[in-house]
Amino acid sequence: MKKLMYVFAIAIMAVIAQSCEPVPDLAQKGAVTGIVTDATTGEPIAGCEVYLSRYTSAERIAPRDFEPVGPSMVLTDSVGYYEFAHVHFGKYNVAARAEGYEPSDNVVIVLTDDNDDDWLEVDFQLVKEE
Repeated sequence: MKKLMYVFAIAIMAVIAQSCEPVPDLAQKGAVTGIVTDATTGEPIAGCEVYLSRYTSAERIAPRDFEPVGPSMVLTDSVGYYEFAHVHFGKYNVAARAEGYEPSDNVVIVLTDDNDDDWLEVDFQLVKEE
């Protein structure tokens, strides 16, 4: 009976370990940058909201239902440029929304020290609403 309980405990620990998200490396940071443009004209979209949130399994269900976590929204400048600086390494969702345009799908990124200069560029081309 003890042996069966031991095997059962190990099986439960293995299931729990596989279901956990990896812990981000909070000692290291990078940046996420990009440009948001109109998909038809290629013109930059100024004042576009770009969101960054920690990736979770719940966000896999509805990619357009994006809820930011904390102060994780920036506006694009006059040339459509945005930047999230000092982002802890880890897995994130990035999405863009602008008035008069369909919201983008979430883009899943992994920011690590393997990225060029510890930053990732994620550009968006938004489609006008009909």
